[in-house]
Amino acid sequence: MEGVNLVSTSLNQQIMQEVGRTLVSDPDKILDLLESNDIDVASLSSPIDLGDLFLYELPYSEALQLGTAYLIERNNSSFSGEVSNENIYSMFEAISDYWQDEEDYPEDEEPNSNVVGAVLGGLKLAKKFAKGRNRSQNDKQQESRDALIQGVIAQKKAEAEALQKKTELEAKNKRIATISIVSIVGVIAIITAMVYIKKQKNG
Repeated sequence: MEGVNLVSTSLNQQIMQEVGRTLVSDPDKILDLLESNDIDVASLSSPIDLGDLFLYELPYSEALQLGTAYLIERNNSSFSGEVSNENIYSMFEAISDYWQDEEDYPEDEEPNSNVVGAVLGGLKLAKKFAKGRNRSQNDKQQESRDALIQGVIAQKKAEAEALQKKTELEAKNKRIATISIVSIVGVIAIITAMVYIKKQKNG
């Protein structure tokens, strides 16, 4: 997927990194995405707060997942103006698969084992599964938040470097302009002196 190039082995994490970049470069896009899914963003004051709300809602909203996939593909296709439905679907599938509840169960147990345990009076077992699911979801939230913050940091660093290069270029151009002016003034002074000396000799 062109444009998503931060180091990560997970497509979902790469997408979260791109969301982090967008939170810095164009936060209105994330605001619009959340508002279009009826999520209140009025009290948010920073990119990280906005990112936390985004991650809180993302696991439970297919519309938000699809909107995120479209937004990232749109960002990556900004030069051509064209989007790839295949890329959008791949990103949506990656996000959706990442948050699927069935992945939260231990590998050696079936998803309905907690129901059987409860029926047989194994309330302790049911609590164990619930705790395991919450822990796994928390891990996913933390992993996604880490990736999002990486994107925020990367974008801030890129913008700082771009600003530094711009400042250095402006300073260089100013020095060149100053040298050029001094040179011109020097040439004029020399010519003026020569004309004066010539007049003095002829006079």
